[in-house]
Amino acid sequence: MDRKNALRKYDALELLTREHEAIKQLFWDYRRLVKQPADPERKGGVVSQLCYRLSIHTQIEEEIFYPAILGLLDKKEVESRVACDHFGEKLLVARLDEMEPDNLDYDATVADLSAEVVPHIYEEEEFLFPKLRKAGMDMAAVGLKLAQRRRSLHADVTRIGSPISVAGIAAAVSAWPVACHVETTSDVLAPRNWPDR
Repeated sequence: MDRKNALRKYDALELLTREHEAIKQLFWDYRRLVKQPADPERKGGVVSQLCYRLSIHTQIEEEIFYPAILGLLDKKEVESRVACDHFGEKLLVARLDEMEPDNLDYDATVADLSAEVVPHIYEEEEFLFPKLRKAGMDMAAVGLKLAQRRRSLHADVTRIGSPISVAGIAAAVSAWPVACHVETTSDVLAPRNWPDR
């Protein structure tokens, strides 16, 4: 592999963008299953993949990506992303982990997760990533660390970083800023809940 292709393969922002695309595709796949009668096992399979990918993605961002960008961006902005965006996502992943696919709230919870994750992805790709490109971050070095950590997590873990139970973290919710609290929606197929296609 030549240097240009190696740099592209391990470019941190390219790696995270590819992860974002896979995550959005899983939301899209789930949306198609909701629009047609689908057996709960198929829905559960998509959600299992989605939660697995999100958990690993979130963990590599928190362990490697966000610490790497602390010196390039405002510390409060970075901490806000981790505190609010990832907290809501982890709460919903934990909720889905405790549910069966035939649960009446399952579809709404997946829609809530989409409403939490898709805007976060958009914000990162449209606003954060361009700032980092301009700041001169060493994308290849960070990308290599992300890829290595991702591989190690895939080897032996599922639902990394997710709270063990919703009840176990419910008390912590009141300590977070109001902007971090997760709202639920009854409109499962509202356009704002799903990635554009």
